[in-house]
Amino acid sequence: MSAVLAAVSVILFLFILLDLSWAGNRTLGIIDTWNALMGHGTWGNDIIVNKQNLPRVAFGIFVGAGLAVTGAVMQAVFRNPLATPYILGLSSGASLGSAIAISIFTASLAIFQPILAFVFC
Repeated sequence: MSAVLAAVSVILFLFILLDLSWAGNRTLGIIDTWNALMGHGTWGNDIIVNKQNLPRVAFGIFVGAGLAVTGAVMQAVFRNPLATPYILGLSSGASLGSAIAISIFTASLAIFQPILAFVFC
């Protein structure tokens, strides 16, 4: 079991490293990404990897983990392996909040759309 866990961990680390090198506007090589992570890269690569790509990838990992936990909790609470957000009306409430934000606020105040979608959940 520990050998499988080690292999999965190495594979996940390589995927994260690839994602760090491809996530931004400029594609970097894996060696450049590794050097920037270790602090030995050029100034430009360091900015791209550590200030742009790393927060994006980390935020994506945390959001994905949060969605996975939320789905598992909904499946456990309702004892239904096919539980969806529609069971509690979350999707309908978010759609209502988004529709209200679109109809009331202009495009310059587009930040209110996700806020109201979250509030109406």
